[in-house]
Amino acid sequence: MSTEKTLTRRRVRYSDGGTFEVEVRSASEYLLSTTFLHFYLMCIIIYAATLWPSNNLNLDAPASIIVWSTVLISAFIVLLIGVWLNLLLIRKKILDYIYTPALLIPIIIFSTLLGGYIAQRFGSNFQGDAESLWPVALRNLMLGVCFDIFHGRYVAPQHPAFIPPQNDTTTDQLSTVKLLSEPQPPVPDGPANPPGMVPAQPAPTAAPEQIAHPDLDAETGPTQTTQQPKIEFGKESFVISDILWIQSESHYLRLQMPEKSYLVRAKLSATVQDLSDEIGIQVNRSVWVAFSAMETCEEDAAGYLELRLTDQSTHRVSKARQLVVKAKFLETRKSKTRDVA
Repeated sequence: MSTEKTLTRRRVRYSDGGTFEVEVRSASEYLLSTTFLHFYLMCIIIYAATLWPSNNLNLDAPASIIVWSTVLISAFIVLLIGVWLNLLLIRKKILDYIYTPALLIPIIIFSTLLGGYIAQRFGSNFQGDAESLWPVALRNLMLGVCFDIFHGRYVAPQHPAFIPPQNDTTTDQLSTVKLLSEPQPPVPDGPANPPGMVPAQPAPTAAPEQIAHPDLDAETGPTQTTQQPKIEFGKESFVISDILWIQSESHYLRLQMPEKSYLVRAKLSATVQDLSDEIGIQVNRSVWVAFSAMETCEEDAAGYLELRLTDQSTHRVSKARQLVVKAKFLETRKSKTRDVA
């Protein structure tokens, strides 16, 4: 039995109110990536270079190395535990997203107390009373907020697990999913006959279609217009063939059309069940993609299969679905080639 964890999409809100989304299997997958570790090491270096010298610790080089190594490792462990607890609360439906300022407070308090305690053990003149720790903790918090905003705006978009946002016009519709498989009855043209009046019968010789087209096959009946299958969300309905992809966003779904996108309240699992397997496929936990919208299928720098669609958006394929998605992509491309030929 496979023990591979499923990719999970999480929303993160940082200190200035901005948000970003990542798709990871666990907290360690994000925190132990080289992108985040480089950022974290930079934060520790800036923190040590700008903050602690003002406290006149008066430590020699070996003691300073021990103090800052301890602060670096312990703060990272506290961060890992904090993210893990946050994810646990999300799985229990207590929280909807990871709020990074809530992670900063325990890190600042713990690192300040631990750093001051170890510095005192090495003979520093740093005072560990509340009057001395308060300004240090306040400056640490200000630096932490700056680091957090920098991470959310500039570091997270460079992370392999980062999911690019889709900035389109949206409409909010509260609804349930219903597939319109039956074509609607045609509406008769022209005004209704007044009561009591018998409709005029056409002359028996009036057959303009047959006279105008003598070579028309007698067995061929009049052409009928068929409605395309639609999917309905509340009072809104959408032609299924127009949908490029569907993406789950918390309790909503984003339906991407060629020109714009719509935000509707529904579950992806229920929607996918109502869509035919011949139309598209779910490529990961939160995204369904139409076969007709697939343009390229290539492996990205992190080793994941990535689909580029006709609207130039990209969607990562989960490990468990890579073989099926790639086979469907190749089958769709062959079909398009035959149609062109």
